[in-house]
Amino acid sequence: MFTQLQLRLRLPGVRLEDIPTRLPTLLGEFASVSRSRITPGSPWKPLDEPLWIGTLRALEIECSRGDSIKVTDHDGGDTRVTWTVRDVGALPEVSSLFTRVIEQVGGDAEAWTEFLDARSAFQFMPSPPLARDRLIYAGPVAKIIAAYDCEASFRAGWHAVRELGAHRLCTRALDLEDVPAQLFPLSWTLARHVKVEGTEYPSTLRTRTPGERALVDAEPSRLDAARYDEMSATYVYRVALAPGQRLSARDILGIRNLLAFEEDERDRPVLGVRVEFDDRGAAERERRPLIDIGAEVWAHGERVA
Repeated sequence: MFTQLQLRLRLPGVRLEDIPTRLPTLLGEFASVSRSRITPGSPWKPLDEPLWIGTLRALEIECSRGDSIKVTDHDGGDTRVTWTVRDVGALPEVSSLFTRVIEQVGGDAEAWTEFLDARSAFQFMPSPPLARDRLIYAGPVAKIIAAYDCEASFRAGWHAVRELGAHRLCTRALDLEDVPAQLFPLSWTLARHVKVEGTEYPSTLRTRTPGERALVDAEPSRLDAARYDEMSATYVYRVALAPGQRLSARDILGIRNLLAFEEDERDRPVLGVRVEFDDRGAAERERRPLIDIGAEVWAHGERVA
């Protein structure tokens, strides 16, 4: 299913000029590098021969594994590394590579993975900050707790978390077995605990594969029949959740559909959606995804968010 694994590193404090000498140590046994050049179009030179960087602020480094490594400098000191690896089965080795990078660079360094040829496979689920559709993320605890209720909430969206001092190395679905099905519940868990805006949701659910539909429709709807208020062109849903229950993905993404298309199946305009809970505690627990998709959240006649 996946053939293009991209590794992304953010290395604040590491100068672009130092990358040719530091990169072999960072990569270790994962890959060997031989020469570099200023991009684009300059000749290749051995790593131990100094390069004049000038104002271009970009390098290309030849490596033994995957495509050449692209290195760019953002704002004079925030070095970014982008590298597409041909062997998607190398995820366990990538985990070790990220561990080495974090241990050697420290600070605000981050590292994560992306699948360039499979982004459409994750477009029917929320994409929470830092986690997105990544199978490996390594970053500072401070950044995690700035985005989520607490570190424990973020950990709940991963299969394994390793502590690396002030950083965390988080992994999931490294076996590559039905990755969307593994990430689907984890993404919803994270989306409920985000404390800042930043979770991305699909704009429409009118096109879904059978597998995606099965995941979305696995849980029953918790919403009562909607009331349409013609004066305000607003849909109003009532919700009564039993202890331990939550709104289903179908509920939340169905509301997202209404707001995205701005009309219902009877061609009536939809300018807003209000979800009214009979319990304020349930409203507080479920409010984050609803806020993020543009709905209002109410309980006992008062607006919660």
